[in-house]
Amino acid sequence: MRKKVLLSLLSVLLVFTSVPLLAYGADDNQTESVSIYLNGKQDKKGKGYDWDASEKTFTLNNVNLKNTAFHISAGSATIIVKGDKNHLYGVYFTKNCKQVIIRGTGTLHLGQSMVLAKNVFIEECSLDITKSIEGPAYADVRIRDNATVKCGKDFNTGMGSDLLTVEHASLECGMLRAKHARIIKGGEVRCGYIDQVSTLFADETATLYVCEEYREGIFKYYSSGIESEFGNYIHLLGQDMYIQGEKYALHDRGLFNSPLRLTLPEDAKSPSGAEYAVARIFGPTFLGSHTTIYEKGINDPFFDPEAYESDEYPLIGGSSTFIYQSPEVKEAKEKMGKIRLQAYSQAYAKTKKQKRKIKVWWEQLNEEKQQVSGYEIARSRKRDSGYGIMFSSPTERYINTANLTKGTRYYYKVRAYQQVNYTRYYSDWSNVTDKLAK
Repeated sequence: MRKKVLLSLLSVLLVFTSVPLLAYGADDNQTESVSIYLNGKQDKKGKGYDWDASEKTFTLNNVNLKNTAFHISAGSATIIVKGDKNHLYGVYFTKNCKQVIIRGTGTLHLGQSMVLAKNVFIEECSLDITKSIEGPAYADVRIRDNATVKCGKDFNTGMGSDLLTVEHASLECGMLRAKHARIIKGGEVRCGYIDQVSTLFADETATLYVCEEYREGIFKYYSSGIESEFGNYIHLLGQDMYIQGEKYALHDRGLFNSPLRLTLPEDAKSPSGAEYAVARIFGPTFLGSHTTIYEKGINDPFFDPEAYESDEYPLIGGSSTFIYQSPEVKEAKEKMGKIRLQAYSQAYAKTKKQKRKIKVWWEQLNEEKQQVSGYEIARSRKRDSGYGIMFSSPTERYINTANLTKGTRYYYKVRAYQQVNYTRYYSDWSNVTDKLAK
């Protein structure tokens, strides 16, 4: 325990040291690091990157600078990511950088940590970070608009009144630290554990996967004895909740023994069909307690006095898993699992009256045709790789006229989806069909 506290204090010191100086060390294949400082006074341009000082815009277009780190000190900045082959050592923001927008249609791979500004908005693009993300105190981080963030280690937004919002986007990391976290509008979070959360709100459209690696609780709540603006609550209302832990579902380590308020969906059911309920069990010294999710009437702690004596009452009867799935989501997944698609294609040459085009159509081969929300069509120039979601269609056909080069062979595959609120649930992909553009 002392070791963990010491490590936490060290991480706090790292966050509060204002300007990162590349003290993180290089990756195994790196021998040195080069720093490039970007401010609001001087343009800087190189192969694959362009810093416009007047517009405070940093454009990355398939840049490959594995030994280079960018330090951005402008008051605000926008990073535009183009292409999927952007490789950098790291991107750091000084204390003078108040707001950063990271957006685009491409992918940014960082071989080291990213140090955040006070306000960060990640939109559309993909971030793949080898190590950690760290933010200053009182940070506001919003991941939204189909953005995808993967962090090899910790995702730490700070230690103050910080707010993390995952909205119609996804986040995958090791440890997640955010005083206030919101997973809304189809947001998805996958992490090893959640640390020092005061408020966690996952709405009815959210997905949360927590796979606890430690034995002191999935949510470790440190109370000040004073309720915050958001209140000290955990709301797990989402359609998909997978929480796995060793001993406790929720662990309250509050100094003043203030209650940890936990909300579950009214119709939450266990795999055995029992209703979920919540019990708060005090520790032996009454200076700490833990909140346990159990199956009502099956492993009810009120009828198990040993739970109090051992202070190690297992989560959900020893299964160590809390799972909730709404009927609508269950129905959508079952429906998509039944669908088998067969795709076809036909190429048409360019004429004076029509564009060059490739027609793609498909049909359900399953015995009972399923009603779906729509279909997604993926395209590539290779049969076995390189596919990207190019088009969507409400019907069983699509005509591709954009970005076709004569003499190039294009490969297509299709999948169906059922949308529940803001989240799509998919069928398996169809066969691959291909045609040579005429």
